[in-house]
Amino acid sequence: GHSISGNGTFYFAAQGDGKDMNIYKAEKTNSGYTTPVLLPVSINTSGYEDGPYIWADGDFLIFESTRPEGIEGSHDLYITFKNKDGEWGTPKNMGPKINSAGMERFPRLSPDGKYFFFASNRDQAGGKVGFDIYWIDAKVIDELKDTETVH
Repeated sequence: GHSISGNGTFYFAAQGDGKDMNIYKAEKTNSGYTTPVLLPVSINTSGYEDGPYIWADGDFLIFESTRPEGIEGSHDLYITFKNKDGEWGTPKNMGPKINSAGMERFPRLSPDGKYFFFASNRDQAGGKVGFDIYWIDAKVIDELKDTETVH
């Protein structure tokens, strides 16, 4: 998965050093892109991080992870906000309005920022396989930000 901020910074996931997937960024320059940089350990764990989505202004990043605090240990969506110093805060599980015992992946917002879309395989009834697309009012992001501890 990959995403590009409004200023052209490219966020993507890749496997590095034989580890699980991690999230990197490369900044746009006049001649292309900088060498990719691994995002901080607060975002990348020894586990799996993938599917980054950066909002256009770069104020928040949503990604999927298999962190132990996830709902039943599955792929959950997490969000991290930039603090006043421009550093990423501690990622938060986006909670049960979005995450389930299934896998949640592929976060995106509508261009107007009103709707949050994601894929989930939570409905496996009757032998159904694969992912369905879900949407929710993007106010859930504001709710998560409102609970953010200001540093």
